[in-house]
Amino acid sequence: MMVDAAGHFMITVLRSDLPKFAVQGRMAGTPEENTAIVRGTIAYFGTYTVDEATQVMTVTIEASSFPNFAGHTQTRLISFAGDDEVTYINSTPSDSGGAAKVTYRRAK
Repeated sequence: MMVDAAGHFMITVLRSDLPKFAVQGRMAGTPEENTAIVRGTIAYFGTYTVDEATQVMTVTIEASSFPNFAGHTQTRLISFAGDDEVTYINSTPSDSGGAAKVTYRRAK
């Protein structure tokens, strides 16, 4: 996750166990390889605001690797641990499962 002071963000999430393709060209993956990648990645970007009083982060998604997110607004409950860690709860994850809890730490 990257955010800037002007209100822009981007998030990329990848599973650590994504399979390698049998061929070198990413456009030549088998249906099974492509399915594994789609199920193991999500990326999106847009703008955000934070309401410090309610600890709610609102994101407006401009584009996403899951196209259904594009143009939509979502909210997350956020909490901070010092200056280097933020945790949020996403009640609308792309896998249609239950709420997802995500923790990010500042890169050094």
